[in-house]
Amino acid sequence: MNNFDLKKYLIENKRTVNSRSLKEYIEDQGSVADAFKKAGITGKVDLAVYQGGGTEHKKGLSPMQAIDHIEDLSRNGELSRSYSYDDIEDEGASLNIQLDDAIAIDVFTEE
Repeated sequence: MNNFDLKKYLIENKRTVNSRSLKEYIEDQGSVADAFKKAGITGKVDLAVYQGGGTEHKKGLSPMQAIDHIEDLSRNGELSRSYSYDDIEDEGASLNIQLDDAIAIDVFTEE
């Protein structure tokens, strides 16, 4: 039991208020703009886009530029979306977005 991760357990088993509201939101499949609002993202962001074994970095985007880029990647809603507001990997991401099983996007707020 040395590898037990309490944070991960609480999140995955919906033991926190944020996890419960996150589950409701993921089931809702809201828009990218709504996800940015819910995550409290209002300033410049950096994106890390993981697809096809590679990583693309976009830095210093306004929220609207980032939302437009994510909408383009999702083919304007053709790909299913899920959102996560808990940074399980502790990489500092404010928002994680999964498009189908093919594309993962981490949104980092600039300090």
